[in-house]
Amino acid sequence: MKIDVNELLSFHEELSDIEIERLSKQIIHEIVHSGYVSAYRKAEMIMREYPNCNKLIYSLTQILQLHLSMQTDEIQEKYTKQIYSRFTVLAGCADSEIAELSLIMLCQKAIEDKDYEEAEQLIENYPHTSIDIRYIQANLYLSQNDYDRTYEIYQTLLFENANNLVNALTQLCQMKLTEQNYSDAHVLANLACLTAKSFELNDYIANTSKLLVAIEMQDKKKTLEILAQMCSGLKHTPSHQSMVYSHLKFAQYDQYKEYTQITKAVLQQDKMLDFVRNNPEFQKILCEFEFEEKIE
Repeated sequence: MKIDVNELLSFHEELSDIEIERLSKQIIHEIVHSGYVSAYRKAEMIMREYPNCNKLIYSLTQILQLHLSMQTDEIQEKYTKQIYSRFTVLAGCADSEIAELSLIMLCQKAIEDKDYEEAEQLIENYPHTSIDIRYIQANLYLSQNDYDRTYEIYQTLLFENANNLVNALTQLCQMKLTEQNYSDAHVLANLACLTAKSFELNDYIANTSKLLVAIEMQDKKKTLEILAQMCSGLKHTPSHQSMVYSHLKFAQYDQYKEYTQITKAVLQQDKMLDFVRNNPEFQKILCEFEFEEKIE
């Protein structure tokens, strides 16, 4: 059997974070412009080219998993098992971070499938850590009077935890809506919005819970107002002049262009928005997405 030298070498090649990000964006672009099946095949080709780069494989698999829920039942049935088989392999890899993230994905899937015994087993196997290594790094930098790097770590933790806090409130809001407890849902939605604004997160994040409430109540006017605010918020990251995030390099968090593509797909396909789909204001919001893509 003839083996290409370049192919052989690729089995040992690791990619930088920048290269992984570039390849990941290629798959997102492929999904948006050529469809899921084409993107899946392209992702498989890339993963075969770099079979030892677990970080790349996880990134591409996560993208495929994220977009799978927006596909037809036939496509979901065909690819779900393949995607989670890949997470199973990654859960046993030597990269502890990737292994832990993959275990989380498998656990979430088991819960979604109501396979609670499997979920409990996965949770038991999860290598819980009681201390975030970044706190130790921050103490080290502070002891060396390296304030810039100390600020960066603590502001990064603040930014991440603020997003996590808003996400938790959004999930609680969704639960209250499922239970038809609309009074509590309104309170949680307002609290999520206030929290996001207090920590200088954008309007997209701030208004997600309010949108869920407006859709559940079939409030056309409110739904369209919130959608317009959220779509505008996609264009903005926290200000570099903000005192709260003064030492953060927001290029590493700036995934909002990708979110724009995902949000547009949701607006076009989500049946929950059918009650406003023919409204001129809704069509105007979609047109703004078209304009954004043309000028990028």
